[in-house]
Amino acid sequence: MKTIISQRWIIFSIVASSYFLSFFHRTAPAALSQELITAFKASSISLGVLGGVYYYLYLALQLPTGVMVDAFGPRKILIISGVAAGIGSILFGFAPTFLFALAGRALVGLGVSVVFISLLKLNSHWFSAKEFASMTGLTVLLGNLGAVSSAKPLAFIITIIPWRYVFISLGAFSIFLSLMTFLFVQNHPFSHFKSSKQPLEHTKRNSNYWYLNLLQTVKNPRIWPGFVLIFGSGGSFLTFAGLWGVPYLIDKLNCSNTVAVNHTTLMLLGMAVGSLLIGLYSDKTRKRKHPAIATQALFLCCWGILIFSSPPLSLSYPLLFFAGFFGSGFTLSWTSAKDNAPHHLSGTAMSLVNCGAFLG
Repeated sequence: MKTIISQRWIIFSIVASSYFLSFFHRTAPAALSQELITAFKASSISLGVLGGVYYYLYLALQLPTGVMVDAFGPRKILIISGVAAGIGSILFGFAPTFLFALAGRALVGLGVSVVFISLLKLNSHWFSAKEFASMTGLTVLLGNLGAVSSAKPLAFIITIIPWRYVFISLGAFSIFLSLMTFLFVQNHPFSHFKSSKQPLEHTKRNSNYWYLNLLQTVKNPRIWPGFVLIFGSGGSFLTFAGLWGVPYLIDKLNCSNTVAVNHTTLMLLGMAVGSLLIGLYSDKTRKRKHPAIATQALFLCCWGILIFSSPPLSLSYPLLFFAGFFGSGFTLSWTSAKDNAPHHLSGTAMSLVNCGAFLG
């Protein structure tokens, strides 16, 4: 038992590190905008395409990822995707032209798109149902820390080290994590017992009927409320914090770009803290619906204050933090999807819900 407990944290640490990198790559172009414009003589439209190609591939691969994770297990998929993301990051670092940079960025998006659902699937195997929401919250916390680290910390690092070296190093680290996945990650703890063949046969059997599994998931009415929640709440949060928040706050609060960035950084930190605490509360009370409704009502209140008033900085800073904190209630969508789907289809269910955030 002690071996299993220690092994599950080793597995979580390895794959969560990949997830941290996926968030870093997601928002890094914002901090590198001037360097990228100079290096590739890129227009604002080209820069938008370079940043957006990550999201397009990420969205397109969510449902296939869920199906593959349920059919074949996350381990093999994570090994391949880690190498792909690593090669993409190295290509991005060495890119002599914009097209090479775009190809590298696309390969990164292709590689990291499978990490989140794979990690949730591993969590569902290695941690009990009473721990799943907490582990999801911890996962989202680490992801948001990755996003925060790609803002001001990255902007500082590239004043010391050329940005190309940063991404070449990150690519090498991604390949190293892929090697660690090969050596230490197992799909489930059943290999420690004699009954290990049963889950493997069950997975193999379902891999031959992936389309029926997907159809069964789509027809499950208990999955779609989580999709709607994450579509509206998650989509609006990601759009504001990751794209439109800074220019909106500059106009709304009549502040500098630095002050606006500080606000969105606080929003991301609020999301990180809130996702963990709300997950812990949900697991302790065994409730998903009530915490989700309460946090989203408070999230809406924060939006109302921001939209219909012009709060001073003494209020706007805590307001954006709590908007992120309460907005994190949408993370219970993944837990709800896992709770309401057969265990062997949990990856497909969570990937279907996850599509809502990116569509939003």
